[in-house]
Amino acid sequence: MPTTAKQSNQAKQTEQTTTPESTMTTIFNNPSTIDLIDISNRLIASNQGLREKAEKSNSPVLITGKSLVKKIPSLKPLEKKTLISIRSMDGVTQSLLPCVYQDGGDVVVCLPDLNATPCPEFEVLGFRAGRNGFSILKYGDVVIKAAIACNRDFLDDLEAEGQDYSESEGQPDPSILKPKPQLEIPLRNIPENVIFKITATGGKTEKYNTDLIDIQSEENPEMIYRNVICNSELSRIANSGKKKFKITEHATTYQKTTEKNQYGKEKQITKEVTKTYVIPVDELDLSDLKL
Repeated sequence: MPTTAKQSNQAKQTEQTTTPESTMTTIFNNPSTIDLIDISNRLIASNQGLREKAEKSNSPVLITGKSLVKKIPSLKPLEKKTLISIRSMDGVTQSLLPCVYQDGGDVVVCLPDLNATPCPEFEVLGFRAGRNGFSILKYGDVVIKAAIACNRDFLDDLEAEGQDYSESEGQPDPSILKPKPQLEIPLRNIPENVIFKITATGGKTEKYNTDLIDIQSEENPEMIYRNVICNSELSRIANSGKKKFKITEHATTYQKTTEKNQYGKEKQITKEVTKTYVIPVDELDLSDLKL
């Protein structure tokens, strides 16, 4: 008799709850593990300046290991990695952390930066999938408690079985995970006065059907941005066949608006409004020639 998807998920849950208790305790209750979930919650709750910055900004506030090393020296090996992303939406301030996803059937750990950059240096030591889920990740000698993204089918099956979660050491089965996000990057997050080459065109945003392009810095080939949202000027450049451009200015103004918080109460906030100016760059760029 053929196995149903639900039976398959149940089998995976059974396989992933057979870890010996002593091993689970070591993985999940190791006192040296750095709990990024707790740290991000404390930041949001206690740092008013950070909350205000997130509320006013159109972009997420990215916190690297370098910022956290001042308080947590053991994070030094991760000082160049984005570990926490803080964003305020509709009056609610939330955080993103390194997270376990699947990508083409493989388990991947992605950073909470603008590109959701995969970070293969992370090893998944264990996880809890379901309500209040999390992952235990290792980077060199550093162990952190971070996030996991489970798909709706798996969560529905857990609920149908009356389970709050399934946990195990090692990697989760990729079939229970959400796909790695394909993020769309606002043009305002791209640096000014850097010559970029357009490396891919043809994509469209999911919400507005606006052009998306991939770009790479000429001077620093490691500076790559994928799925950049075009404004009308950049769309014209990309569709004209020209390959190079630069942003001359992000002109920011501030506007007062009213939003409702999570309790339905209205409050007045000041938000950034940014207009980005883009120009094409010819192979022979004479724009900065001094006469």
